[in-house]
This record gives sequence, structure tokens and C-alpha cells, in this order.
Amino acid sequence: MSVFVEVWVGEVIQRFRKDTGFMARIPKKNELAKNRVIHFTDLGADPTVLVDNTVYPITTTDANNVDAPVSLRYLETTNTGISKKDLNTQAIDVIGEYTRTHVEVLQEASADLAIFSMAPAATSVATPVVSTTGDSDGAASARKQITMPDIARLKRLFDDAKVPKKDRILVLCPQHVEQLLNISEAFRLQYKDVNSGEFTSLYGFEIFEYQTVPAYTAGLTRKAFGAVYNPSTDNYASVAFYAGNTFQVSDEPDMYYTEAEKSAGTRKNEIGFSLWYLAMPKKAQAIGAIVSVPV
Repeated sequence: MSVFVEVWVGEVIQRFRKDTGFMARIPKKNELAKNRVIHFTDLGADPTVLVDNTVYPITTTDANNVDAPVSLRYLETTNTGISKKDLNTQAIDVIGEYTRTHVEVLQEASADLAIFSMAPAATSVATPVVSTTGDSDGAASARKQITMPDIARLKRLFDDAKVPKKDRILVLCPQHVEQLLNISEAFRLQYKDVNSGEFTSLYGFEIFEYQTVPAYTAGLTRKAFGAVYNPSTDNYASVAFYAGNTFQVSDEPDMYYTEAEKSAGTRKNEIGFSLWYLAMPKKAQAIGAIVSVPV
């Protein structure tokens, strides 16, 4: 049965490595996955550059390295039961169909974790959160729509924080995409393919869309991961980040398989998958958000 398992795992690996959307812009460091815990070293402040200095000896600042360990997240799918009859009579179709399902949910969970980590916990000079300034979105608990000047404002704040201009990413929530399509001819011209949701760049940001962008509270702090969105009190948002300050780590998925002959109760082949994954900024900087605030 080892060959059978290898076929399934091979299908999962092949499909999972085909990143799409904003995930493809987060650099991969999969060689770190085997450790399960990644140790970051914060080197502290950058040295100062002296121009035409005349004062000696030059000031020395001792290194103050800080170890910051971060654990990978463990993702598991619930099991799928497949009758022996289906497996024997439709082996190729069954492998492809159920592999696709397990891969998709693992990909969605990984992307949810990634975009959550890229969203600032709160606003700061290094992690700016911009409030929208547009007209009402017309909802019962109305929020201000996003505008092009709001995106320009986030660009300016990234500039002020000295974020490199190349590889800036803006992941728009569905509400903001709809609003920009309705109010901005410039945005409509940037929209490459309505069906696939692919975009080009806008104000120096590479534009992507994602359905599950983290929401923010009334105080403009990020809600907890997986928290249910409350339209009465929560604020939908879009998230921006500098790709060079981010990374993702993914191990190869593990497959769990029980043969029908060994399960007298269900008499089904049972399969499930697990995956170690992590995505986050290297430091709490060069990330931002645009939050639709109440009217």
C-alpha cells in the first residue's frame, strides 16, 4: 500500500506548490520547516552613517541581539471515508477529486493565516492603519467607502516609513474591490480580468484580492484570528505589506490512511492530511491596512 500513499502525497505536493494570488509574492523558506521552531535574531537599530565626520573616536554602540522564537502552525484536515468499491473501480478519479478537496482547504487555511499575519495589530509609524474617507457604503451599519486618495495616503505613509518602493503588495477585500470598480475609472482600467480577479499595479502597489481579510474593531485594532465578523461593530479592511519583509515556511504534507479491511465498523478507506505552515513579517514593520470606518 506504500505506492498508493505515495501517489496521493505526490498529488498533494504538486498541487500545493502552485501558489496563486498574493501568496505567490511571499518568499518561501521551506528549508526551515524541519525545525518546527524558527529563531529570529533582532539586530536592533541600524548603524548611523556619518558624513564628513571630524569627531573621533567614533561612537560605538554594542550589539544587542534578541532571540525571538516562532513556532510553525499545525494544520489538519478532517478525514474522508471512501468505500472500497469506489476506490477499486474509480481509482484515478477518486485520487484526483479528494486530493483536490484536501489541498484546497489546506491552501485556504494557509492563506488565511498568512493574510492575518500581514495585517497590523494596531497602527504605528512602522505599521500604518488608514481610515477610509469615502461616501457611505449604504449598509445598515454604514461604513465609509475606500477612495483612491486613501490608497495614496497609505503609499505616503509607507514612503515616510522608508519602505522600499519595489514589491509593495496591497490585498483588497471584496467590499473595497467593488467600491473602487464603481467609483474609479483608473481602477477599472487596471482591472485585467474580471473573472480571475487579477490586477496590475496602483500607486506602486501590486494589487490582489482575497475574500478573508482580517477585520478591525472600532478602536482600529485587528480582531483575533478566526473571529466571526459582526457587521454592526466590526470594520472590513484591506491589507498591505512589503514582500521583502515577509516569508512563508511550509513542510511537505503528511497523509494518514486506514484501509477498509482494518476498519470493521465503517468498512471504508479513511484518509486525512496534515501540514506544518507559517507566514509572517520578519519584523513588525512595512505592513499596513486601510479600514472602512463608520460614517
